[in-house]
Amino acid sequence: MKLSFDMAALQAAIDMMPPDKLGQFNLQYTPSNIDPIDIELGQGKIVELKDVDTDTGLLSYKGRQVLLYIQDVGTSVVAALNNPDKSGPKYHVADCAKLKGMRTQGLFERYVVTNDVSGEFLITGTHYIDGRDIEGRARLNVCKSCIRALNYQGYSTGDAAQKDAVFNGFDMARFFSTYSSFFPHMPQRKSGDTRKDFTDDWGKLSAKYKVEHKYCCEQCGVDLSKHKVHYHVHHINGIKHDNSPSNLVGVCADCLSKERTAKESYVMHDVRQLIAGLRREQSLTEELGSWDDVFEFTDPAVHGVLHHCQKAKVRMPEPGYDIQNTNQEIVALLELAWPNRKFGVGIAASDIVQANENGWYAISVQEFLSDTKHAFAWIR
Repeated sequence: MKLSFDMAALQAAIDMMPPDKLGQFNLQYTPSNIDPIDIELGQGKIVELKDVDTDTGLLSYKGRQVLLYIQDVGTSVVAALNNPDKSGPKYHVADCAKLKGMRTQGLFERYVVTNDVSGEFLITGTHYIDGRDIEGRARLNVCKSCIRALNYQGYSTGDAAQKDAVFNGFDMARFFSTYSSFFPHMPQRKSGDTRKDFTDDWGKLSAKYKVEHKYCCEQCGVDLSKHKVHYHVHHINGIKHDNSPSNLVGVCADCLSKERTAKESYVMHDVRQLIAGLRREQSLTEELGSWDDVFEFTDPAVHGVLHHCQKAKVRMPEPGYDIQNTNQEIVALLELAWPNRKFGVGIAASDIVQANENGWYAISVQEFLSDTKHAFAWIR
C-alpha cells in the first residue's frame, strides 16, 4: 500500500535550521494510489440498477457516495448544452420519488453514476438536424425531489424563499461532506498541488496556534488535546494565504465540516462519533438551550431529521447519546436521542441494532424521513 505525505512542514523546518554545510534536499511528489473504482466514477460509469445501493436513502456504489444522471440526451443535446438550467437533465443524489418511478420504467441503462463533485457533467447526443454526434460539459441542476426527500438544509420544511435558497445554492462538494458519515470511502479530490494555497510558514504558524489554544475547539468547546489529529486551524474567509489573527479559528473536524468556506471537509463516521462522545464526556451537551445548539452539536447527516422536529415543535433531542447495557457498558451511540421515550435515530446499523437489543426503539435516518408521523408518535 502506498502512502502519500505532505512534506511542506518538514521543508519549512529545514529552512529554519540551516546546516553548517548546505546540501541538497529534493522533494519528489508521486501521485497517490487511487483505487480504479474512484477513477472510473470520476469519469462516469454505467452500472446496472442492482449495483446502486439505496438503503440509506442516498445513492452509493461500492461504498462510494455517487450521483446519477442521464448522459445521452439524444437530440436535446444542443439545447441542454446551451441552456442547461432549463433544458439539461437533472442529476439525482437520493432515491427520490422520481428515481423510483424511473426504476419501474427500466430506464437505468441510460444512466451514469459518478462521484465527481465539480458540478460539471459530460452530456452527449446527436444534432437534431444532421444527426452528427455532439458532446460537451454543462453545469446541471440537482433534482428537487431528491433534496425534498432528504429534507436537505430544511428544503421540504422551509418556505418558498428558503427552498429557492437551498436549490440555487446547492453545492455538490458541500452535499457530499454533509453525508460523509454514511460512507466508508470519501470522494477523491481533484489532483493538484494544494500546498501552493498556503504560505511557506503555515506549518509552523498553525502548529503554534494549536498549542496556544490547547487543542480546544473554538466553536463547540471540545477538548481534543488527547486526539490532536482531529483539531484543525481554519481560514474563516477561505483564503488560505490570509493568516491574519482575525481570519483564523481552531476547530474540531466536525465543526470544520460545517464551516461555510470548508466545502470539501469529509469526515468519517467514527471520527464524528469520537467527537460526539468527547462532548458528552466533557458535559458540553448538557442542557442545550436552543435548536441552534442541537444543530451545532450533531452530525450534519441527521440535520434533515432535526429540521422536521423543529418545525413540528417536538421536544429537542439529546445529541451523541451513549446506549448502555445492563452492565453499564457503552454498546452504542445514537446521533439523536429522546431518553425519556427511549427513542433515537442512528446512522450506523450496528448502533441501531445494539440500541434495540437494550430496550430502545432506534431507527435510521431514512426510516425517520420516510415516515415522520410514525416517528413523531414516539417522541410526543
